[in-house]
Amino acid sequence: MTQTEAIAKMVLDIDAFVQAVLKSIPPNKPWQRQLLLHLSEADRHMQVLRMVIAMDREKQEIQDASDRLSKALHAADAYAAAVRGDAQTKAAIHIAHQLSRQLLPALANS
Repeated sequence: MTQTEAIAKMVLDIDAFVQAVLKSIPPNKPWQRQLLLHLSEADRHMQVLRMVIAMDREKQEIQDASDRLSKALHAADAYAAAVRGDAQTKAAIHIAHQLSRQLLPALANS
């Protein structure tokens, strides 16, 4: 697998985890609504990252977008760890966060 393919797979996997959790959490309780806000912010950063990659922007701009995504997922992961969510939701958010942390060095080396 080439570096570009690995990056594309990471981006798709992160997006799949975020979208799955966004769809699975009902906005019934305050902690659920707050978690959805964190994930919605991560989703916005994911969209920006995909756009800057597709537009073939400068490497620094792509890395900045990746860093913002990772920070948003860090906030979601930390919040999910502190609330009553089920183990599968917490695991999905944690995996997405870990993948986002791996994405930045992969982008730096591409």
